[in-house]
Order: sequence, then C-alpha cells, then structure tokens
Amino acid sequence: MRKIVLLLLLFPFTLAAQSDSITVIPPGGIQDSVPETSIILKDNDLIFQKVYMTALNKDDLASKLKLFLPGIKSFQLADATNQTAYQLRGRLSSYFINFRKSQNNNYGIAEFLFHPLNADVLIQIKDGKYRVTVFNMVVKDYYDRTDTVKYKFDLSIESFMAKDKRSKISTRGHDIKAAKFINSELINSFDINSKTRIKEDF
Repeated sequence: MRKIVLLLLLFPFTLAAQSDSITVIPPGGIQDSVPETSIILKDNDLIFQKVYMTALNKDDLASKLKLFLPGIKSFQLADATNQTAYQLRGRLSSYFINFRKSQNNNYGIAEFLFHPLNADVLIQIKDGKYRVTVFNMVVKDYYDRTDTVKYKFDLSIESFMAKDKRSKISTRGHDIKAAKFINSELINSFDINSKTRIKEDF
C-alpha cells in the first residue's frame, strides 16, 4: 500500500519532467539555421556566426585583425577597456547590405534590406582561426506608412525573419534570399583574406 501511495505522489513530478524535456530549449542551443549560410537562430535571436581559418598564430592574427577591422565599412572597434588580447568587440552602425551586386533589379527583395542595420560584433581569436559573431541585429528607421505620415521604428531582424514566437526562421522565399544576402555581405566583410584593407598608417 505504501508503494502505491508513493507512486501516486511521484507521478505528477514525472509528468512535469517529461513536459519540460519537450518544450524547454537548452541554454545556448541552436534552434534553426539557413542552409548553406552562417545565419542561425540561437536562443530566439538571429545571429551570424562564422569561423575563419588562417595559418597565423593567435598573436599575429590578433595584430593583423586590429589593423584590418577599421577598414570595414560602418564598423568601429569598442574602446580599449572592452577588449582583451584575444577577444575584440565592435559595432556595425548604419550598415547597408549591398544586395544590388548580385541582383539586377529590386524584384523579390525583402523591404527591410533597404534600411540600415545596426549590430554588435564579437571576434574571438585562437591559433589558426578566429570566430566572428554578429548579434543584436536591428533594422534602423523602418517605417510604416499611414496615409501621408511615416512612422519610423527600430526593429530587431527577428521581427522580419523569424516565426512561431521566434522559434524558427521563416521559410518564405524573400526571407531566405535576405538571409543569403546578409550572409554573403558579412562573410566577405570580416574575411582578412578577401581584400587588402590594412592601413599602414593605423
């Protein structure tokens, strides 16, 4: 009899545990991604995250990145108090995605791409590689028209590209295309081997 009572008392807890394991997203887990890109949905936030490989050791790589990063359009390194030897922080401000370089017209382009983007950037450096994470992406001055009045808003990129309470990335054609434009632009911008941008007078 005691065993039956004990089982009845524990039964609700086992149900709760089963429910949590299904509905709760593990901390730091990747929920969704756009195939063939470095765009992922992590903790309900849409981020760009890519690891770049190099032959340099972390000291030489850190030095080269500090020379290279100021040449990226609309990017600024944070002040020295927010940096460490192998972890650099910065910010993209009023950054426009250049979708026109691979698009002959504006047909099928997500409207938010016509507006500037602000975002935080974290660069982590190890021997032979560095990882760039672009997060807190916000579309600046997006506007809704009401008759002749424009109302401007700053909206997170998830407002446009995520669905189901920001648990999945939208699969609509223009959203996937937008993700690929953003991915292509950011990959090239932060690749130290893509262009010669090192300023000798830095």
